[in-house]
Amino acid sequence: MRVAAVAVMIVALSGCGSRQAGVEAAGASVTSSAAVSNKTSVAALNGTSTAAVVSPSANLYAGPLYVPVTDPGNPDVRVRAGAAAGALECSGAPYLGESNASDGGDDSQSALEDFLTSPGFRLPRSGYRVEREEPGRVLFSYDVAGKTKVAIVVSDAERPGFERGWHVESFADCNPAEWPEAVSAEVGVQVWTDANGDRVPTTIIESSQGPEHCNWQTATFLYLDKQSFIRDPEGVLSGTKFRTTFDPDTTLPADATNTGYRLGDRALWLAVDKTAAYVVTGNKVERWPAPTEQVGCA
Repeated sequence: MRVAAVAVMIVALSGCGSRQAGVEAAGASVTSSAAVSNKTSVAALNGTSTAAVVSPSANLYAGPLYVPVTDPGNPDVRVRAGAAAGALECSGAPYLGESNASDGGDDSQSALEDFLTSPGFRLPRSGYRVEREEPGRVLFSYDVAGKTKVAIVVSDAERPGFERGWHVESFADCNPAEWPEAVSAEVGVQVWTDANGDRVPTTIIESSQGPEHCNWQTATFLYLDKQSFIRDPEGVLSGTKFRTTFDPDTTLPADATNTGYRLGDRALWLAVDKTAAYVVTGNKVERWPAPTEQVGCA
């Protein structure tokens, strides 16, 4: 239909939907049927999360809660993530997002909880609030400094091949660099800072622990400008070929370049030929080699 096509185009071009400022408190109901639930927030889902809503967005999302996704494989999050992408308020580009991202649940909150605790998605696990609710759909938002950084639309609409039930119809998030530090760290994303102390988007630099299901958790993977470097002190990636060797106690080469990136008290330098990254902590220098090919874990 023409209306649906226009909605898709708005999301694809702008990356954010219509938001309505008003005297209502953020999260207040915009439909009479949601007067109670829209004033509640989802508490810690697993009892261990440090995530929390920080300054809920003052602008209510007024766009559609359903946007048809005709190209789910599109690399642009704003195209493939449906209505959720339109509800974001990112400083940069949307980071990740999908449509039809989970199986069904008995109600909207249980569907959200199942999704957030399932493996494969690194999202804040608590601190969500109901921003909008309409018959058959609920928009859950995770807000930081007055802006929505994660948006999850849960629906009970019928889907071919699935039993009817509440499910995540679409989700989208801003880069983890826009989340609080404790929250990104909790889900295993190590966000580096630049020379000014600002958090750098993980599309530029990111490090993380290796996956446990491959027994690589003692290794650290560093990604910088589409290059990778690996710290593997126990040799769990013994079959991987590297351009040089790992050294836990070496000397910083005279021609190494200071990237200006830091992770806590660690500073990152690069070899002039990009064969290795040097991580400097005080007087200690580690050499993290670059692999000769892409390293993956099935």
